[in-house]
Amino acid sequence: MTFNSFGLCQLYPRCPSFEPNKFIPSSLLAQTCPTATQGNDSPSKLFVPPFPFSNMTIYQLLTWMNSGSTQVSETKVVDLIKNVMLAEDFNCDHLWGFSVRQSLRELDKDKSRKGITFPDDWIDTDITINNPTKSGNDRPMPYTISGFHY
Repeated sequence: MTFNSFGLCQLYPRCPSFEPNKFIPSSLLAQTCPTATQGNDSPSKLFVPPFPFSNMTIYQLLTWMNSGSTQVSETKVVDLIKNVMLAEDFNCDHLWGFSVRQSLRELDKDKSRKGITFPDDWIDTDITINNPTKSGNDRPMPYTISGFHY
């Protein structure tokens, strides 16, 4: 248990079902807030990160990680950073107008699989799966998957 400066603590019988400060702007929760500068007619788009984050990128990444009904694991976030965001060929400008749904549809349209390349050591084969039927007395129905890579 963690005690505050008054020696008090709170024991919760179960995990909270909601985040009480979810709808309060982070600028109101921060220890510091942006200040206006003289002679600047347009407001700055850069914000001071909420305490204790060193910058807005880390704040936004951890906010994303902890949002939603299922949390993203630390391992997945580290993998995202190391293998995607810090990759030499990663360019955040390519994400303007990006749609996950549209990209997945494009992959699904490529029935010939000529647009998809696999490493040289992958094996391409057809596999047949025997699907059981409702009746235990009937023979299973074979279903063939062509172009399976492993």
